[in-house]
Amino acid sequence: MFAAAPTVITFGSGEIAPKEEIYEYHLLRLALDATKAEYGDYEIRDLPKGDVPTYSRLRVFAEDNQFENFVYKDSASNDILEKLHGVEFPVDLGVTGYRVGFVSPDSKRKLEKIETLDDLKQLTIIQGRGWLDSEILKKIGFKVVEGGNIKGLFYMAANDRGDIFLIGANELGREWKKNQDVKYLNYDQNVCIYYPLPKFFFLNKKNKVLADRIDKGLQIAYESGAVRKLWDEYYGEAVRFSALNKRKIFRFENPVISSLRKDYERFVINPELL
Repeated sequence: MFAAAPTVITFGSGEIAPKEEIYEYHLLRLALDATKAEYGDYEIRDLPKGDVPTYSRLRVFAEDNQFENFVYKDSASNDILEKLHGVEFPVDLGVTGYRVGFVSPDSKRKLEKIETLDDLKQLTIIQGRGWLDSEILKKIGFKVVEGGNIKGLFYMAANDRGDIFLIGANELGREWKKNQDVKYLNYDQNVCIYYPLPKFFFLNKKNKVLADRIDKGLQIAYESGAVRKLWDEYYGEAVRFSALNKRKIFRFENPVISSLRKDYERFVINPELL
């Protein structure tokens, strides 16, 4: 009797690093390992060698079903959820929904005085042109100024082109170290703006069997504690740098995921427990 051939999975990422250094690659393996008994062995293959694809290209790969059992991570939105199958488990445990950011010395003092939602809504937010966060923040009711160059966004914050350049809580420490050359750049320690920003594994809708396997495996790995252990290895120190438990957290709905059920929210990290 012959053993069944392993399920071939094609893994895609918009990160420059080798897949062995990428968090969601290891999370995907946790899910697949947890379901071997039911679904059998697997083999993860890379995309054909070439430039690191943008997330818009990764999405096209999935929509067109160009590669066998193609899986990649992306931010959820009504549009993408309509076109692709999203495994509704927050890959990073929802941490990128906690937004903190960079400021000038004057803006830092301004943010230290924020107490109410009305105070907060007076802020002008700096974001990258075309970012999903820009759309979300505008729909929530913030004034947003956009820049096209990532390095330029730090200069915009340092030079009062807006009040704060928001990024994910897991990114603050890394970007602070990388941008020490930006004169007058500071980071706020008082405020966090939260809106659900789940990142899911996405697949072509024809690959439902694999999607169900990943979903089941993630649930098993989460309940066993393996997901949180992996998350802490990759994100723990970085998120603790942002000291979310010491900030005023202002919470908003995310209007671009209005079609999404809220079941996934039980997996979102609680900043009070970090």
